[in-house]
Formats: sequence, C-alpha cells, structure tokens
Amino acid sequence: MDTTVNTKNELKVLTNEEINKLFLPGEIGLILDYRLFDTKTHLPVSEHIVKKSESFVKQFLQLLYMVMQQIGTPNTIAITDTGNVSRNVFHCSSDVYNTKPITFDVLAGAGVTNFGIVVGTGSTAPTINDNALQTLIVHGSGSGQLSYGAITFGSPASDSSTSQFTITRNFTNSSGGAINVNEIGLYCRAYDG
Repeated sequence: MDTTVNTKNELKVLTNEEINKLFLPGEIGLILDYRLFDTKTHLPVSEHIVKKSESFVKQFLQLLYMVMQQIGTPNTIAITDTGNVSRNVFHCSSDVYNTKPITFDVLAGAGVTNFGIVVGTGSTAPTINDNALQTLIVHGSGSGQLSYGAITFGSPASDSSTSQFTITRNFTNSSGGAINVNEIGLYCRAYDG
C-alpha cells in the first residue's frame, strides 16, 4: 500500500482552546499536525495527530539570537551543523552573493533533505544538544526511502492572543514496504561565509 504523510498546503488556524492545551501563555513553540493517507483511495489510514513539539535544540536559539542582533561579518557565532561540524555563522538578510543561503531558510524543494522538514526512524530521546535527526530517511522510492515533496507556507494569522503560520511538506512512500517515522525535524540553513 502506498501511503503519504499528508500535509495540506493551506493555513490551519488552531483555536485558543487547542493552543492553551499545548502551550503556556507567551510560550513560543511548534505544533506537529499530521495524518497518514492511502494515495490510491485518499482515505486516512491513521488517526489525526496534533501535538506539541518537545525538542527545540540550542541551535534554534543561536540562530534566532543572531538574526535579532543582526550579527554580521566580521562577527560570527559558532553553530554546530547537522553534520556535526562547527560553522562560523553570521546573519545574511539577502542572498548578496547569489550562492549562499539566507539565515533561517527552510524553503526546500522536492527531493531536498539537507534543509526543510525532514523525517527519520531514530528512536533515541532528543536532547537540547542534538544537531540532527538520529537516522534520516533519505529521498527516493527504494526500500526504507520516502519521496520528499516541496515545502509550502501558509500565511500568518493572528487573533487577540496568538499568532501562527504553517510550514508543510508531503512525504510519499512508494517503496512497497512499511516505514516507521519516529522523528520529525525542521532543518534551517544559515550563511557561513
């Protein structure tokens, strides 16, 4: 059975009641919202899951700090990348060299697995010092692989107490076998001149 980890390319605004069940007032966070669908019948094959992400890592705060402080050349911040390499990163608000990523870039195209929403099969509990998924599922249609769709964004929406937007990506299993997705990550790119 071919299945897709389906995300709708539309903005889904959660109600205050839903958000208040997941976050404390003033807290920033990510909400994972997913369901599996059969690609032939388009019917759900699993329950609809909405849960709070429980694993922000220190690199997120380092990137946010760098952008808010507008830290640019020659000042840098050492941030460990997903390959466990320390990079001297600085804020680049536009692609001035037309070859380097803009800080916090997650707009990955189809088939790209080094940034954007990524999934894995690892089962070790995450820690704040993690810098990558334990076991990334690679793009493809072979055994143990998923086809990664392009990232899309839903426009920001706000009400009197919350602001939110969605980042979505579809994953399709054409391998012919079951794949257990145990970890979900959002890899961001940054300028490391």
